[in-house]
Amino acid sequence: MRIRKATIIRQLDKSSWTSCQTITQNLFDLYHSIPEIEIQKVLEIESPTPFSTFEKGFELSTHETDLLIFIDHFPCPASIIKSFSEQASSRPIDIIIHIFGDFTLQAAEWLSAEEELKNFNIKFICASDAQASLLGKLIQNEKSIDSFFFPLNEYTHKFSSETRNKKRHDLNLSNDDIVFVYTGRLSMQKNVVELSTMFNEINKLFNLNLKLLIAGPFDDLGIPYIGQYSHEGAYATRWLKSLENISCVKYLGILDSQELHELYCASDCFISLSTHNDEDFGMSPCEAAATGLPLILTNWGGYYSFSKYFENVSLVETSFNDPNSTRPLPLKKSLIKNILHFIENYNPSVRKPSQSCSLSIMKENIQGSLEGLEYSKFQGFTEMMIKVAARFSATENSPFSGVRGNYSDLYFDLYSSYVKKDHNV
Repeated sequence: MRIRKATIIRQLDKSSWTSCQTITQNLFDLYHSIPEIEIQKVLEIESPTPFSTFEKGFELSTHETDLLIFIDHFPCPASIIKSFSEQASSRPIDIIIHIFGDFTLQAAEWLSAEEELKNFNIKFICASDAQASLLGKLIQNEKSIDSFFFPLNEYTHKFSSETRNKKRHDLNLSNDDIVFVYTGRLSMQKNVVELSTMFNEINKLFNLNLKLLIAGPFDDLGIPYIGQYSHEGAYATRWLKSLENISCVKYLGILDSQELHELYCASDCFISLSTHNDEDFGMSPCEAAATGLPLILTNWGGYYSFSKYFENVSLVETSFNDPNSTRPLPLKKSLIKNILHFIENYNPSVRKPSQSCSLSIMKENIQGSLEGLEYSKFQGFTEMMIKVAARFSATENSPFSGVRGNYSDLYFDLYSSYVKKDHNV
C-alpha cells in the first residue's frame, strides 16, 4: 500500500463531552501509529464562521496532501469540505470522516454540500453497526460506510487486583458485596432514575446483596427530538427524590479518568439502561469492559455491537414504537433475567481484561478502510436524508415530534435499526 500524505482536522478547543475528548485523542494517536499514513499537517479549527470556514478550506487547498481525516464531532466536516472543494486543485484527494452521534443533527448542513462531496472518495466510519445502518438510510453508496469501534489506549485500562482491593476498602465494600457500576451522564434518556428504582426493586424482591455505584455529571437535555426540554437542575432533583429510602444506590460525583479506572477495577459488573438518541457507541462501557468487567446493556443503538468485541455482554430488551410510551425504555422483566443470570454465573476470581478495541487492533481496521477508499465515491444522499434535513430546518426544536407528544413515523423509520431483535436475555 502506498504512503498517504494526510491532514488531520479537529477543533481547537476541547469538546464539552468528556467521552469525545478521549475519542478524539485516541484517534489522533491511532493515525500517528499507522505506517501507511504520513501526517503532514494537523488543522485545528476554532469557532467556525462562514468566513473562517472559507479561510480554512483555502488553507487546506494549499497543503501537499492526498488524504483528509476528520476525527472530531465539531465543526461539521461538510462545511469544511464544501469550502475546500471550491479551492482545491484537480489532484485526487480522499477523505475519511469519523461519525459521531450528532450526524442527524447536522443533516441540513450535510445536504447543502452534496454536490461538492461528490468530487471525492469518502469513507464514513461509524462506531457501531446500528449507526452504520442508520447512515445507510441516508447515504446512497453503502460501500462508503465502515463500522468499527472507536479505539482505546490499552495501557490505561488494565485490571489490577491491588487497585481493586484498595478501592473496595475505601468505599467500605465487603467481600460479599456484588457491585454494579454505572458511569456517564445522568439524564432522562440515559434512564438513570429507571435504573436506580428497578435495581432497588430487584434487590428487595430476591433478597440480594447488591450495590449500585453511580458516577457522572447531571444533564438536563431532556428529549429535544420531540421538544421536551428541562430547566437546570430538574433531573438531579428528580433522581435524588427517587433515591429516598434506597440504601443500595450510592452517587460518587464526577470522577476523573484515574478514579474511573479504579472504580471499574473495584466493581463486578457495568450496567447501563440508556436508550439515548445518540447512543451510537459508549466509551464508558468500553473502558469498563477493557478491565474485564461483564456488561449489562440495553439492546439499543451501539450497545448491541459490544458482543462483537467483548465476551461477557448481556442485553436488556427495550420497548420501541410503543403507543403507551413517548420514548424507548428498558423492560423490567428482561433486566431481572439478565441480573439473575449474571449472579448465577458470578465468579470474582475470573477477570479477563480485553484488548479487543486496542489501538493496535483498530489500526488494522483503518488499514482496511484505506484500501477500500477507491470504491467509496460519494454518490449523494437519499430521499430520507432530504426528509430529515427538512424536518430539522422547519422544526429545529422538535424535529421528530409526532402526534400526542410521541415520536414521528420518520423517527421510527430512521431509527428502526437501533433495536436488536435476536439477542440473549
